[in-house]
Amino acid sequence: MSAAASREDWSHMRSRLRNLQVFVLLAAVIFAMTVQSQTAASAAPLSYPCGTGWPGVYGAIADRYYQPNIRAGLGCPVNWEYDASSPNRAQNFQGGLIYWYSTGYTGATWGDIYMKWANQCGGIWGVLGPPEPGDEEFEYVSGGIVYRLSKFLFGSIVWKSSDGSTVASNGNQHVVC
Repeated sequence: MSAAASREDWSHMRSRLRNLQVFVLLAAVIFAMTVQSQTAASAAPLSYPCGTGWPGVYGAIADRYYQPNIRAGLGCPVNWEYDASSPNRAQNFQGGLIYWYSTGYTGATWGDIYMKWANQCGGIWGVLGPPEPGDEEFEYVSGGIVYRLSKFLFGSIVWKSSDGSTVASNGNQHVVC
């Protein structure tokens, strides 16, 4: 084999090696981007929204907690996430609760509606059951009065702005709670 042919083979090999390096680098970048996007879409890591002197929030409960307008109504966590009607989980906050269903959905309640539900209706294990997953509160105005409706598995509670009263019902009947 001539020296020129040997140099040509060596040059061709270096070119193929360079192409292989570029391919491996691109594959690594694509893999890293895929892992990062999957991590971002998964449950939130542990965080301490009120400082390390308070319990933290994590996972699907943290995802719900950090949604707009929810954190302000709930306040700081007062305990760690706990087993609530296994395999479901819950976490209490200064002004409310977030309930996680093993199906991956969460429900929340806070404010005067939470106080009625927790103190008079028995909370998670009470007559209304846990907060319904999805959109927790609906607000509507009628005759200049603001109403807020929260749904639970077995009923709902309506809050009225004119006097701060709450009424619980399970279907068409008012619940005495």
